[in-house]
Amino acid sequence: MSEPNGLVAMVQFPGFPHDPGGPARMADTLDAASKDAEALIDAGFATLMIQNLATRSPWRQETVQEVAALGALLGRLTERFPDAAWGLNLPSDDPEASIAIAHGAGATFVRLKVWVGVMRRAEGTLEGCANAALAYRHRLRAEDVALWTDVHDRTGTPVWPALWRDGVQEARKAGASTIVATGSDPTGTLSMLADAREVEPDLRLVVGGGATPETVGPFLRVADSIIVGTYFHVDGDERLPVDPARARAIAKAATSG
Repeated sequence: MSEPNGLVAMVQFPGFPHDPGGPARMADTLDAASKDAEALIDAGFATLMIQNLATRSPWRQETVQEVAALGALLGRLTERFPDAAWGLNLPSDDPEASIAIAHGAGATFVRLKVWVGVMRRAEGTLEGCANAALAYRHRLRAEDVALWTDVHDRTGTPVWPALWRDGVQEARKAGASTIVATGSDPTGTLSMLADAREVEPDLRLVVGGGATPETVGPFLRVADSIIVGTYFHVDGDERLPVDPARARAIAKAATSG
């Protein structure tokens, strides 16, 4: 898949009724996600990816409630906004749940943040899910669901491999075709992208964070796509609604190059 302007917008909703502090009704979650999606589509984003900000699961296995709720929400969003391409990022990076939800709801991709190696994060240790993801996708005959895979996701510390270039090569050997790169700052991200292009020139590269109107141009000169998740919210706070002016500024920067 390819994004028309290289941009992917995160729709980060504030939880479900079963989440601590979540809204009273599922309809409230749908309304909040729909308002942000509509503002982003109007601003020029054609590819959207949902994530539950209230979920901080340290386990590979999502709860039954989470899987059911996300499947229902994503299904309603794909019906309500059929012209957009939709993706999914589960905070626990559960590969089976991610692929099952996307396949059932008509989404086109999922993001899996620990593809190879081992990552230590605030909630615990996660091991690479490449084999589980590819085997389950094949079992479902869901090869139309693309797998966006992180190497050295910045929300954790890699235990192995130690070098980014090694991780990219190992991810490719493990079946990755799309790699998400996110440095601690824009300069670091550009360096990661350049290294990935050098060692695996055929990989599809996606920037996982740090997008602003100033960084979009430099990123898109090296990467195929950029995930935007923070800048376009009011005051740059992902807990607040989308600011249409900020969303348009990012989209304009991508179009102008």
